[in-house]
Amino acid sequence: MDRTLMDTVKLAAGAAGWRLNARDSDDAVPVDLEDDLHVLFRTPDGVRCVASCDLGPAPGASDPQGEEALRSLGTKAAALLSSQASALSIHEGRLELSLVFDMTAESDAQKIALVAAFLNDQARWRELMGGAPAAQASPFSFGSFAWNTLDIRV
Repeated sequence: MDRTLMDTVKLAAGAAGWRLNARDSDDAVPVDLEDDLHVLFRTPDGVRCVASCDLGPAPGASDPQGEEALRSLGTKAAALLSSQASALSIHEGRLELSLVFDMTAESDAQKIALVAAFLNDQARWRELMGGAPAAQASPFSFGSFAWNTLDIRV
């Protein structure tokens, strides 16, 4: 495992009070948070950190309302482009939220802020998809990382 990735994950975990899991077979570091929230940290090249989380199954083509659900997700994702750092995508039939940043160029404070923003984005998406209110669901609990509460329900 790349030392820079482990240092980055330990930095975020220490700031938020998380307990780290052992790395997995792909040299990624999974972090299990409260309320069934999970984040996977990995690095493709030792420079970039990719934080990702699974948001559940993507609307499928076999679903009669699948096309409309995808259109709604796309509208919401477009509305959030200017206020969130993470990106929503479909990976192997599942919705995935991810954030990529340069671990070597960011200061410790910037890394913590990026991870906090990512986790707030995750909480926001879970709320938009019918989960717990984002103001209560953010697992990054060591500061007041309030984010734009723009209502984009369509």
